[in-house]
Amino acid sequence: MPKTDLQSFRVVSYFDFWRELDMSLIQCDNCGCVENTACTMMTAKWTPNDYDWTGIEDRKGMKLCCICLPTKYSDGTEVERAGKWHGRFDRVFLEKGKWKTNNVGNLENIETGDTNYSKYILAKKSK
Repeated sequence: MPKTDLQSFRVVSYFDFWRELDMSLIQCDNCGCVENTACTMMTAKWTPNDYDWTGIEDRKGMKLCCICLPTKYSDGTEVERAGKWHGRFDRVFLEKGKWKTNNVGNLENIETGDTNYSKYILAKKSK
């Protein structure tokens, strides 16, 4: 497995270190589902050259859920947590592009500021 940025992570400050490791919610830029950063590999966004993007080049640089991540590293080894849902919670989908991670790590509707994303679920797949 190639080195990821977590192995060469440069800490600017103690606060920034913990903020980067905080378990925030994101909306997957590819499929629109709600994902927890602790359940996906956000390093794919920060160190895209560590991954094999063949066939999914359009996803490079996006925030991705565990299903939408590349399934191989650039050296050909498998990415253990990619290509399948982790099952920690139900996979729910929101309208793409309408949500951001706010400063406390919750999803926030960019138009209304609402943080109760459950009111906006378009589809749900059980764990």
